[in-house]
Amino acid sequence: MPSLSTYARVFRKPRLRADEAQAVVTAAGLFWSVTGELTTPALGQTPKFVASDVRLISDDGSETTEMLDNLHPDFVAHLEEQAAESIAEERAEARAAIQQSYAEQDLCDVIDAARSVA
Repeated sequence: MPSLSTYARVFRKPRLRADEAQAVVTAAGLFWSVTGELTTPALGQTPKFVASDVRLISDDGSETTEMLDNLHPDFVAHLEEQAAESIAEERAEARAAIQQSYAEQDLCDVIDAARSVA
């Protein structure tokens, strides 16, 4: 029979990695600045955004005071979903740009190697 430590390892949830992030999202025809913690779970699971600060952005670019306690929880959840999607898209674009630069550098290395052989 396996020891209790074996069961603990099997049933233990994976640890979440988290970092603070900020996104500007559009909801109800207005721009909102959402700051919070983006959790990055294990592979195959979607990231979750937990807002710690929500501010309305005015037309002149200024922000209101913190409004998280004044908003309906469903609306805050909607803002959190949009912020998670926005941050995930930004990170995917950044990864694609980095991979493109690596591919270009590899091509330059191949050309330089071919020139040095010739």
